Amino acid sequence: MIKKPTPAQIAAIHRRIFEVEREAWLRAHPGRTKREFNRLSNDMTSEVWAWRRARNRRAWAREKRAWRRDHGGKPMPEHWCSLSDKEYAELARWYRRRWRPVLP
Repeated sequence: MIKKPTPAQIAAIHRRIFEVEREAWLRAHPGRTKREFNRLSNDMTSEVWAWRRARNRRAWAREKRAWRRDHGGKPMPEHWCSLSDKEYAELARWYRRRWRPVLP
C-alpha cells in the first residue's frame, strides 16, 4: 500500500513544482528574471498568475483526458481527501507513473 506523503515530502514537492514552473515561465518570457517571477508570484493579479491559470487549465484538461483514457472513461477524482485507501493508492500510483520525471 502506498503511504500518504508527510508534510516534509509535500513541502519538497511544492518547492520542486515552483522551480519547474519558474523555469517554464522564464523560457516563455525571455529577458525576465527569477527575482521578477518570485515577486510577481505573490500578486494574484499579476501576469505570472494569469499565465499560471491558463497553463493550469490546459494541464488539468490534459490530465482528465489521460485519466479517462487510462481508466476506461471513468471520471477523474477531483478531491483526494474523499477517496478510500484503495482509490487513493490507485490515484497515487497513476500520478507517480505519469509524473515520475518531475517529482523529487
